[in-house]
Amino acid sequence: MRRARFLLAALPLVTGCRSANRLPECEDYLAQVEKLSRCESLPAADRTTLAQAADQTRQALKGLDGTGTKDAVDEMRRTCRSMNERLKAFPECAK
Repeated sequence: MRRARFLLAALPLVTGCRSANRLPECEDYLAQVEKLSRCESLPAADRTTLAQAADQTRQALKGLDGTGTKDAVDEMRRTCRSMNERLKAFPECAK
């Protein structure tokens, strides 16, 4: 549960950035979260937290309006990449 909360804590970095571009790093992160949210070896509370994280990230991506600076877009890329790396803590569900 702590791992899932840690992932949610990083979301303000994602939601504060703006860009009209779809970011592959965030798309990869969302794909991994979706996979993990269906993994029955994780406790239900963790799966729920991960699903909420995916929903919040999707909302942030949907709300992108093209006004982001290059620095903001780069920070969003780094954040998604970092969160995706943290998902490797769940190897039992990475299949």
